[in-house]
Amino acid sequence: MCRGTHQSLTFTGINGSSSHYGIVDLDGQQLKVGQSVRIDNAVEKPDIDKAPSNLSIVGRYVFSPKLSGCLKRTPLGVGDEMQLTDAVGLFMK
Repeated sequence: MCRGTHQSLTFTGINGSSSHYGIVDLDGQQLKVGQSVRIDNAVEKPDIDKAPSNLSIVGRYVFSPKLSGCLKRTPLGVGDEMQLTDAVGLFMK
């Protein structure tokens, strides 16, 4: 199991370019500036019609050491590379 606690920063304003960013899924929650909410999933570079929100992940994280186990279980993703966003998605399940 990969569960644990971590923190990630997000920003809005992807303006139709979700395929350039990792996008967070808040399961319909509305996020206000300065607020922390649970992230249900993270999707690496989704097509705009499959993006779960307009909140992209800023590449600054504070992870639990338990994430390393998720990295070992993460298959290759977009671009046939291991995507940290995919490991974070496993971590949150």
